[in-house]
Amino acid sequence: WIGQNAVILPGVHIGDGAIIGANSIVGSDVEPYTVVVGNPAKKLRNRFDDEMIDILLKFKWWDKSVDEINWIDKFQFVGAAAYEHSSNSQK
Repeated sequence: WIGQNAVILPGVHIGDGAIIGANSIVGSDVEPYTVVVGNPAKKLRNRFDDEMIDILLKFKWWDKSVDEINWIDKFQFVGAAAYEHSSNSQK
């Protein structure tokens, strides 16, 4: 996301999932899933913890079809429910 009136100087790379605050002036590269704000833009925080950022970068959800994403989401839900059920039945 790039906020209104933000300026990204030539040669600057914005990482996947980064957020650039409105009116920010970005003069250096921004890491993936990082929020930057200000003039000059400075890191405010990460959007997620390091483990989640690694997962998102490896998964590359933006290259997947909606059907693929929905299948994975459904599979994870069913898998978690099955695991929970089997754990409870072993007690």
